[in-house]
Amino acid sequence: MNEKWFDLSVEEIEKKLKTNAASGLSPKAARSRASMHKKDEPFFTVKKRRIDKLILELVSDIFLVLLTLLAIFSLFFEGDAVIGRAILIVIVINLLWSLFLYYRDRRSLESMSDFFAPTARVIRGGKLYIADYRDVVEGDVILIEKGDVLGVIGHTGSGKSTLVTHLNGLMKPTSGSIILDGKDIWEKPKEIKNIRSKVGLVFQYPEYQLFEETVYKDIAFG
Repeated sequence: MNEKWFDLSVEEIEKKLKTNAASGLSPKAARSRASMHKKDEPFFTVKKRRIDKLILELVSDIFLVLLTLLAIFSLFFEGDAVIGRAILIVIVINLLWSLFLYYRDRRSLESMSDFFAPTARVIRGGKLYIADYRDVVEGDVILIEKGDVLGVIGHTGSGKSTLVTHLNGLMKPTSGSIILDGKDIWEKPKEIKNIRSKVGLVFQYPEYQLFEETVYKDIAFG
């Protein structure tokens, strides 16, 4: 889709996307559109391991193998049942402790997965919903608030850097406007440097930084 969306009015965009800028898609329409697309893989996943494979991996540890051989030798060849049983008890305790650590760490990773999974606030049917990022569809109205971290993704040459350089006035739009605090940032071109004190920008490639020679100084500059 090679549309010049910045040239379209809100009404034209609504018509093309079959949505409403104020109330968004209806929940039914959003579900219908989501069902037409294959979901991406989760952003952060925790792979499950079968219990039999986990135990096999644990018992194949060279230290446990040596202990097991020692226990068998003590029980059946030296006749020292006490030492043999003691070694077997150590092996069982070690296995149980390893399983406990595995499931404890797994629960921690699952909690991290839930915490870091990206979500979006979308308006559907005039109501606010918290949606998994994989459930956001074309035509959704996304609510972006202060403090949110937003990623802009697109193919090479799609205009990501061009968009960002417009936000603090490094580039002037040929049409449309950039609104900051309710005002067009190009309303007074001579005061554009004041905008750059409010909107920081760090360039993508360090070698393109013309102002400072270290990452720290570049970020401070931005």
